[in-house]
Amino acid sequence: MNDATALILEDDPIIGAVFHTVLKRVGFTVEIDATGGNFIKRLENPAPDLVLLDIHLPYASGLDILDLIRAHDTWKNSVVIVATADIFHSKPLGAKANHVLIKPVSVSMLMRIISEHWPEMTPPDLDLYS
Repeated sequence: MNDATALILEDDPIIGAVFHTVLKRVGFTVEIDATGGNFIKRLENPAPDLVLLDIHLPYASGLDILDLIRAHDTWKNSVVIVATADIFHSKPLGAKANHVLIKPVSVSMLMRIISEHWPEMTPPDLDLYS
């Protein structure tokens, strides 16, 4: 799959940059929304293959965004990884998200999930640190 797309909804610029770097290195076309404020308009566009979602965004609730993703016909099959420091909300999200990760999220954990869903995009000798 060489046309895989990813949407990152993350307000922390460092975490967003790490996610962006990892996904670009394995071949995703990546879009970032650092506030969540553009998500409703983004629903009109084709669904990404992968959504990396923070729960607490400045202009939107990640919980509401997750509900919208799962309710939208063209988005419901997107792989959703919730990355949150909010342990309180993390357990119930497992029914809606494909994966729930507690921050800080390691690069190796993200790579494991990507290789699970897109094995052809994660060569075993990929060096993400160069």
